[in-house]
Amino acid sequence: MIKNQLVIYRTFATQQYIFHREKYSQEFIIPISPLTKPHEIESNIPYTISENKIQVQVPKHDVPIPIHEISQKEAETISENIEIIIKYPTISWKSFYTFYKNSSIFTFNISIINNSKINFETRDIKLVFRSIDHEYIPDSEKGEKARNEFDIDIPSMQSTNLVDYELKCKLDEKFILKEYFCMKLWSENVNHSEIYQVDMQDEYQKYTNSFIKFKIPEMILPGHLEMYDRNELNDIYSIGSLDVKLYRKGDKMKILYPKNKMLKLKNHFTKSSHSFFLNKTHFKFESKMKKLFPITSIVHFYIYSSKNITNFTKPFSYYEDNHYIWEHICEKENDSFILEFDIE
Repeated sequence: MIKNQLVIYRTFATQQYIFHREKYSQEFIIPISPLTKPHEIESNIPYTISENKIQVQVPKHDVPIPIHEISQKEAETISENIEIIIKYPTISWKSFYTFYKNSSIFTFNISIINNSKINFETRDIKLVFRSIDHEYIPDSEKGEKARNEFDIDIPSMQSTNLVDYELKCKLDEKFILKEYFCMKLWSENVNHSEIYQVDMQDEYQKYTNSFIKFKIPEMILPGHLEMYDRNELNDIYSIGSLDVKLYRKGDKMKILYPKNKMLKLKNHFTKSSHSFFLNKTHFKFESKMKKLFPITSIVHFYIYSSKNITNFTKPFSYYEDNHYIWEHICEKENDSFILEFDIE
């Protein structure tokens, strides 16, 4: 046999057999799923189906062609070999991811679901992702809005929206695909940072929103992401999950945690006028922070103002869309942040 390959897409699979014609001078049999329908089989020679098996009668050649001559030209190889292709709508694969917050480890896992009621004795397995299976319209390289429906990058052998993963080198030589199979494709350290966002004008907030951000180490396909954290006793806790979209290598992923209770706040915000005749108001903001885990946290204190802010006791770190942002590195278990400024 030249090839026994299983190509698995997100919603179906195809199995391709290629046999040396001269090695099969008589009838041979290929097992198939009891769910397989005749129109899901493609063959370059006649065949019959009986008892969940394809029976192939190999026609005889008057003049046999040596194998080494057949392999010289691809066209001759295809025409002189026996090729059978079977489609399996009951086989699919999914991608899912795991993020360990304490160690910044991001893993890409795959699972293969085989509901065909037959086992496949082959390690020549390829997983294929096509963007068209997810109705994904790619963005242009210039970062503009999605292209129109007539300018979609249709997945093909040269398409940037077709990705495949060869599993042959990752599987045992005697691998058999049964009902379910799961494996890790890669695991990377993503060096994430966690940022807490504090609105200084909201002095009554006890907990605040936070987000984790990191750069994607490899292409991320649409799938499910589960996030875990580990405490000092080596206990694992799930801290949330979400469905992820398609990310390219180097893209930034941002995961939001609403009302994160890992950082507790006690804020105080006051304002006072300098004079009745001066259009200037003095503000003082003070925040006391307490961390529940001994990890370094980044806190962004921000205030929105369309007017001029002057006389900072601490210079701001960023200015975006009329938002002044002060970045504070919280390393101690109990910490504080004090800021005074004027708004004219």
